[in-house]
Amino acid sequence: MSNPSALSFSDRIAEIKAKTSTHESRISSLLSRPAIEAQSFDLPQTPFEKSESSYGVQPSKEVPYIPIPEFNYGEVPSDAADGLDSSLSASESNEPKPEGNFQEPRPELDDAYAELYESEGNIKRTGYYFGPLIGFVFPEDSALRTSSGIEPYSSESGYSLGFQVGRDFGTVRVEGEYSYIAHDGSGGISVGVNSLLSRIILDFDVTESLDLRAGLGMGFGFVGIDGGSSGEPSDVGFAYDFLLGLGYNFYGSWSLCLDYKYYLTAANDAYDRIKTHAVIFSANFEL
Repeated sequence: MSNPSALSFSDRIAEIKAKTSTHESRISSLLSRPAIEAQSFDLPQTPFEKSESSYGVQPSKEVPYIPIPEFNYGEVPSDAADGLDSSLSASESNEPKPEGNFQEPRPELDDAYAELYESEGNIKRTGYYFGPLIGFVFPEDSALRTSSGIEPYSSESGYSLGFQVGRDFGTVRVEGEYSYIAHDGSGGISVGVNSLLSRIILDFDVTESLDLRAGLGMGFGFVGIDGGSSGEPSDVGFAYDFLLGLGYNFYGSWSLCLDYKYYLTAANDAYDRIKTHAVIFSANFEL
């Protein structure tokens, strides 16, 4: 650049015009460029409406449910599972036990608590039971067989005593019974039967505590008859009975039964078969 003090007036004017021309060309190039787009600095609107509550905003509509994807990682190899189990067992064994009076779990205590808090609705129980029985016997008329012919006799009402032991499986019972049946007949006849029967009984629930029972028993009857012209005939023969009745289960471990029984013995050369109708009361106690 030349020294301004050494330039003449005309040269200084020319220099100013050159600078002005250069400045104008720069301004023209800047103005020829495209305009800059206006930028918006406003915050985007949220999809929720502002609630009157001071705890924040509430959505204006229900947010759609997005299901969680399920991933199938495949089956774990058996060798890896074994290694995992062994590592877990080792870590558990190395864990320190809590201090104080720590006791290991006792299964018998769990069973005791389960029985203590058992629902009262489960009245009926299964298992072994034992109980006495007593009842009234209404025998049918029968007859003695002698060398001179048949001597019929009229039977009078009698009684039955005994006991039973069995097992209840829920809807089926299997039991054994001993009973002594005694009654009198016309002409001074006295009949006694010692009966040993095994029986199967089906239980049908009427209510939570009331059951309808039906059963069949088979076994042996030891018959002894006193009086009559034939002496005192006695023998052992096949015997069976049919049972139909009701059972009521009480809270606890016992129940009462009211049954009708039709009992028969086999005939003998010295007497006809003995047939009885009986009403039996029995009580069963859980063993």
